[in-house]
Amino acid sequence: MQKLQYILFLSLISTALTTSAGSAVGKITHILSGPEFGTKVFIAIDTAVTNKPSCAVNNLYSFGLDSAEPGANMWLSMATVAYTSGKTISISGFGENKCTHWVNIEDLKSIRLQ
Repeated sequence: MQKLQYILFLSLISTALTTSAGSAVGKITHILSGPEFGTKVFIAIDTAVTNKPSCAVNNLYSFGLDSAEPGANMWLSMATVAYTSGKTISISGFGENKCTHWVNIEDLKSIRLQ
């Protein structure tokens, strides 16, 4: 019985952690960067993000990344292609109240062109 309770407890914890990450399927409407943001890049999409962490309260931009991170050039290229071609993307963040690139924009975890 204790094993079953332990497994149920772990299952609930892992579900809570995975559902706190924002995600959406839609089209990119804005990509923002500039001197005042340093190497940071922010992405806005045309659909509501579900399961946003509590730190992600920006009204326009949903996800952010640091273009100085390894692999960021690929993510930015994918976002640019999706934006210019009007392709639908699947995009998600890290959740866990992770808004380190900007105080109210969730950190980007993945972007997938559909």
